[in-house]
Amino acid sequence: LWPDFALARNNLAWAYATGPKEFQSPEKALPLALKAVELGGTNHNELNTLGVVYYRLGQLTNAILTLEAGI
Repeated sequence: LWPDFALARNNLAWAYATGPKEFQSPEKALPLALKAVELGGTNHNELNTLGVVYYRLGQLTNAILTLEAGI
């Protein structure tokens, strides 16, 4: 209903990144997490989710940089 609602995008991205194996899809999580960061600015919750998504995708450098930025 609200395409610019960062929290909803972030929560769905988190579910795709960390949910049960049969639901996990970091590929689906990435655009949601990126948009959540864009909408939420430097909110540490969105950055944490994006960092975990990068980790799940094997993009370790991006994961480290993003997680550190959220600290």
